[in-house]
Amino acid sequence: MALTYWGWDDDQRPIAAFTKPNSRDKNVMPYELSDYVLEETGLEVVYRTGGDIKLLKRLLAAELPVIIEKGFEGRDFDGWMGHYVLVTG
Repeated sequence: MALTYWGWDDDQRPIAAFTKPNSRDKNVMPYELSDYVLEETGLEVVYRTGGDIKLLKRLLAAELPVIIEKGFEGRDFDGWMGHYVLVTG
């Protein structure tokens, strides 16, 4: 969804094939998403950790889409799994 902001018009299948070549891998790390953008789209990406709400508001005020990671622990697997949310303003 974030890539569509920059004119990309594909779906999640090529991203999934790139980031999860092993179908048993259920988690995608942020650096894997960044690697996909850099290696497969011709676009650039800024990947950072440890932001705060003030920075998020500045990025959104600049009309930039931001992907944030939030984790959860499921009933059907053991351990923590990341999930990503696209934030727009």
